[in-house]
Amino acid sequence: MADARILLKWTNLPNLFKRNIISHLDLKHRNALRQCSKEDKKLVDTCQLTLSHLEIAFTFPHGICLKIQEYSDFNKKLFSKNRELSHIARIFQLTSLKIQDFIIFCSSRDFDKIHVLISLIEKSENFLKVKNLYWRCCPPEIDEKHSARVFIKFLKLFDENSLKMIHNDMLQFPPEELNILAETSQWKRASTISLANGQVESIEPFLHTTNCTVYFKKLEIEHILKMIQGV
Repeated sequence: MADARILLKWTNLPNLFKRNIISHLDLKHRNALRQCSKEDKKLVDTCQLTLSHLEIAFTFPHGICLKIQEYSDFNKKLFSKNRELSHIARIFQLTSLKIQDFIIFCSSRDFDKIHVLISLIEKSENFLKVKNLYWRCCPPEIDEKHSARVFIKFLKLFDENSLKMIHNDMLQFPPEELNILAETSQWKRASTISLANGQVESIEPFLHTTNCTVYFKKLEIEHILKMIQGV
């Protein structure tokens, strides 16, 4: 009887009050509230939630690991492994979710799972509001072009107005795919870009950046001057 009275009081609260209460809930309790009713699901999904850190790791033979850090305090961290991708994808259904650092890691033998993750995120029909993206996926050596196009498809899932930094640990980026990448709005809006050990030929895709880390196969004096002038 007591539970019924509590539920009745919650349902009678104005949405303004409910939003204020939800703003104090962590991710675990927000997900629990989403299961209560369609109205609660809609309300939770429209209340802003900011995560300090979210990491998805495909680590054979441990399955899929998920790390979530809601605050900058490292002691407050949620960690789970052997999760289903469909369960992880539910996080991205929160339309007002914002993420400071999003890290995705996988080995070359797990690279195909990235396709599944992309499909699940696409179904949510939400652009991911992420500030810093770290792509730490080891592509299969046999097909660099395909691996690069997978990254481009993944990058297009992100909100262009939120993304400020792109870090990609791919070893090589074929010239044709780099040109395609440079035409995406997400790439053009990012002020910081790092390709780690990847070697590229063209300087043009990086002229818009304010902070760039990339290895060029060949860099002439005029290229350096062009970058300085671009800044």
